[in-house]
Amino acid sequence: MTHDLKILPEYFMAVALDEKTFEIRKNDRNYHVGDCLVLREWNGREFTGRNIVRYVSYILYDWQAGLKDGYCIMSLKRDPTTAILDYSDQSGLSSAT
Repeated sequence: MTHDLKILPEYFMAVALDEKTFEIRKNDRNYHVGDCLVLREWNGREFTGRNIVRYVSYILYDWQAGLKDGYCIMSLKRDPTTAILDYSDQSGLSSAT
């Protein structure tokens, strides 16, 4: 299953740099190990056009981690077959100077 999710810029960059390898989310989508998360950067007003793809490799539900009822912690991993292609920037901005 593929899930399209909003993510704030500070968390987006942490995931992109592999500094943040988890997501804490309300489990209103019935997440499962193996699910694909398309994390779409959201600046609070609109999508920026930057996306990251990660896959759920492990899930802690509710009481297991002291979470509020209905929430989960998902461990994220890159797809090893497409690791180079897991980031896209459709914002129209260029990093070239």
